[in-house]
Amino acid sequence: MEILIFGGTVEGRELAEWLSALGTCEVVACTATEYGGELIDGLDHVTALVGPLDAAGKERLVEGHDFACIVDATHPYATHVTASISELATTHGIPLLRLVRDQNESDAFTCVKDVQAAAQYVASCEGNILLTTGSKDLATFVGAVPGFEKRLFARMLPVVDSVAHARELGIPASNIIAMQGPFTHDFNVALMRQLNIDVMVTKASGKAGGFQEKLDAAQACDVELVVIDRPPEEGGMTFEEVKQHLVEGFLPTVEASSDPATGTAESATDFDGQKTATVFSSQTGNVETSPATSGTAVATDATREPSRIVYLVGIGLGNPETMTLEAVKAIEGSDLLIGAARMLEPYADRDCQKLALIRSDDIVEALRSSDARQSSVLFSGDVGFYSGATALSQKLKGIDGLAVRAVPGISSVVCMCARLLTPWQDIHLVSAHGRECDPVAEVRTHAKTFMLTGGKKKACDVCAELAAAGLGDLPVHIGERLSYDDERIVHGTAAELAQQDFLDLAVMVVENPAAPKREPGKLDEWK
Repeated sequence: MEILIFGGTVEGRELAEWLSALGTCEVVACTATEYGGELIDGLDHVTALVGPLDAAGKERLVEGHDFACIVDATHPYATHVTASISELATTHGIPLLRLVRDQNESDAFTCVKDVQAAAQYVASCEGNILLTTGSKDLATFVGAVPGFEKRLFARMLPVVDSVAHARELGIPASNIIAMQGPFTHDFNVALMRQLNIDVMVTKASGKAGGFQEKLDAAQACDVELVVIDRPPEEGGMTFEEVKQHLVEGFLPTVEASSDPATGTAESATDFDGQKTATVFSSQTGNVETSPATSGTAVATDATREPSRIVYLVGIGLGNPETMTLEAVKAIEGSDLLIGAARMLEPYADRDCQKLALIRSDDIVEALRSSDARQSSVLFSGDVGFYSGATALSQKLKGIDGLAVRAVPGISSVVCMCARLLTPWQDIHLVSAHGRECDPVAEVRTHAKTFMLTGGKKKACDVCAELAAAGLGDLPVHIGERLSYDDERIVHGTAAELAQQDFLDLAVMVVENPAAPKREPGKLDEWK
């Protein structure tokens, strides 16, 4: 089954992400800009179509697919687009759901009926003006505001065409703020104070568009807020109502399947190696991950719909350049970020909630009480290599309505072996970082050993133990701050490197050509 989403808004992206996590249908998501396409590109079961579609293009799209439903999640001010989508659905007899934002009700701002009225109003105002209405209507304000080149500041999406359009209209580069929102209250306050703003113009964009944060910031800075009212709409549903309507009227019942390619269920292998299957109930609209029995369909009415999703993200080695694109997208799309304080530092300016937590029980409690639709828990390296993601994934199973996905990262063993130009499929993996470990026994019995070090047992301590056990001549390679500009890799024997000092967090590879060779199916004979 296929569902067509006309999006380009936060709600459209979140709906595509929710359907992707559900995995019960194929989605075609249309966005007018490349930036909007980048935000949903790579989602499972979602095909992104980027670029504006005229009437003929929409016709060709619908005729080439068998859409069970169309969701109009376009911007509330794009009335002409909404009208064309409605006509398209009516012509082809396809059910249409209109996703609308919550309305804003307040006496704390000046409300005008349209862009022209807003431009005429602010033209009579004194001082600097901040436009947060995007780039489409800039020409109207430029034509109305005297001295616009000095006192008109425009905040817009970081899209090349939008910035170019603003420059062509004569707005100086210093007066263009190209950033992706929504923005926090503190960010809005800092921006308005930095630019000495007296009047801010925005649209009634609702919670998803960060309206409340703009209103609160304007009041904190004694800035007059001018709000362009929404065009009148007939009907429409909230995000939750659209989800419920899809569940009850369109999404198929899903049962466990031994073949994930059939599209009836998405199978997975959990961290503990147990095969699981996704089970869906069209009566309750709930989803659950349950143990899969070979050749047997699994069904339950006690399951829960994954209305929220948490990503367990392996962020790699610390340098942002080593993060996978999947990890970047998971983090960028999250309303809540959780991790060690040092992992959250690069996202200090990001507009989302951040919690510096390490203990899995604390993380579980935070996710249980959070209303964030998408969260990311950050782990160093890869989520499958001595990672806290293993224990956390088990504890998260008890939270109803929460889907859990692991995003792999580049681990230190992968990076270190790449630096040494040596494969790692035959390497023995050991951690001496905060764990009980006998380095001598590990190295004696393996030709190539990779070891995480730190805490009570640093790399030089491991080398000293090897030397004391008569293994001081073995070649050792120690890596520090892998992937950073000051990365350091030292080569020598265990005895030589025992005399040097290394950082608390380091990795090492020890070669032992004399290690006993093991043959499959035979017991070890060494003592």
